[in-house]
Amino acid sequence: MRKNKRKRIRTMAWICCASLVSGSLTPTGVIASDLNYKMQLEKEARESTEKEVGVTEEKNSHVETDERSIPTEANLVYETERLTMNSGKESVDATEYLDVLKGLETGTITVRYRAKDASQGLSALFSLSSTQAGRANSYAVVYVNPSSGTVGVEVRDTVDGKTTNYNQSSKVTSINDDYWHTLTYVFGNNSFTIYVDGEAALQNNKTGFFNKVSDPTTVKVGALDRVAGANQWGFSGYIDKVQVWDGVLSEEQILPEHQATKQKETEMPEGVMKTEDTALFYQNYDNSISYRIPSLLTTLDGTVIAGIDKRQSGAGDTGNIDAVIRRSLDGGDTWGDPQTLIDLPKGGDRYSFTIDASMVQDRETGRIFFIVDMFPESTALMSGDTIDETSSAYCGWFIVMMMVQLGQNQLILQRE
Repeated sequence: MRKNKRKRIRTMAWICCASLVSGSLTPTGVIASDLNYKMQLEKEARESTEKEVGVTEEKNSHVETDERSIPTEANLVYETERLTMNSGKESVDATEYLDVLKGLETGTITVRYRAKDASQGLSALFSLSSTQAGRANSYAVVYVNPSSGTVGVEVRDTVDGKTTNYNQSSKVTSINDDYWHTLTYVFGNNSFTIYVDGEAALQNNKTGFFNKVSDPTTVKVGALDRVAGANQWGFSGYIDKVQVWDGVLSEEQILPEHQATKQKETEMPEGVMKTEDTALFYQNYDNSISYRIPSLLTTLDGTVIAGIDKRQSGAGDTGNIDAVIRRSLDGGDTWGDPQTLIDLPKGGDRYSFTIDASMVQDRETGRIFFIVDMFPESTALMSGDTIDETSSAYCGWFIVMMMVQLGQNQLILQRE
């Protein structure tokens, strides 16, 4: 196994089901929609050729007229795409467009993003602000708050110590996750609207846009630039696209940009039914900070097994991570309590752990394979270049063999 460049163990666990009750068909509540799943795959494929940290690629353009096929009286005045950032530290400085943006009385901002963690707090997507002394509350910002599922905007200005709030609008929506979402903020002459994944989530008569911020100094993507010590609202995640228009786009012009992330009902094959969505694993469930990398299997006997990483130290690929499952014997209508299949001991100042489980069943023998990546006393690595055979992270020699009884089922872990 030392030929493996990632210096890791492929560990296989067999769940030998002794007596399973037949059920109906696979539920969908444990996984993202087909569209969100495809978006994640496409993004992750692209990220494999980009840096893990930092802005990966920026494409800015100052377009005098809209070159797309959608007819509009508004001009696309700013655009950027394909960004990766952590807590706003790699935010994009777009201050060179300040003169174009600062006088806008109306406009439209569209952002497609994915947060790295559903527990992330207040996060700026696009902002125009002042960094002058005494002007910490002079800014216009569109933001998300994944932890509360909130999208919103704030347009404020401070003059002679007095702060005026022109537009503070927010709406709790279904964005408490790390899926892809498309948001559009429309600032009209006498109205304000926020679209979330193709739906108008908020509408009111608030007014005020970039022109309300007097003497602005900076424009940012992924952060809110303010005086030292003020909250910067740093964003962590991926921004696929930002577009700023100098006028109000109609709903017909806006919605095509939302098709990529719009939730759609999947057409079911004959004889297949979709159950109600069920939250099987979520933040703080069973005392875990985060869960990631779900897998789902309907066995030949109809039992549904949902597996996932129980990431108790955080969403990253390190720390106290267990492999857990929940089972449904009635086709997803009800679910049993979580069962921990793999809980490795803490080693040194780091935990041993397994991640990225997947499941498959042998149709001839009925045996179910639960396959995971194992990292003893290590951080999961995208490359093995930084470790050698003398490192505590090197695990080519490590052999696992254990048996755990789970009620009437038997679990066997064995090195591949």
